[in-house]
Amino acid sequence: MYDPGPSELSPAVKRIAGAFRRYGWSSFYIQIVLAVVSMLVLAFSATLISQSTGGNEPRDNPGAGIGLTLAAIGLVMLYAGAYWAFRYTRLSRKLRSPLGDRPRPSDAMRALRIGLIINMVGMLLT
Repeated sequence: MYDPGPSELSPAVKRIAGAFRRYGWSSFYIQIVLAVVSMLVLAFSATLISQSTGGNEPRDNPGAGIGLTLAAIGLVMLYAGAYWAFRYTRLSRKLRSPLGDRPRPSDAMRALRIGLIINMVGMLLT
């Protein structure tokens, strides 16, 4: 059976696969760094909110609970976005595979659309 090598891919497929690879890795590492920093800030703010002010009276801030909840959900969405960015690198590898195993263009567009939705919902919630 004839197996076309990566050198026989069309220039458009090479360019798209390279873009998925570069964007996937850079997005993955940036989102992981932001997630770790956000997690530390969220943990710090949660401990400050749970502490009392001067005496034995707890802080009276009714919006803190929903704010921390939305920030935590946004953090989960950030980790989901990092996972999806890692999937872009796997999609790049599949695009460089032989013709029979290559995903359809609609699959690549769907992956981009889902990644965009995950990141936009995370930003909205946060």
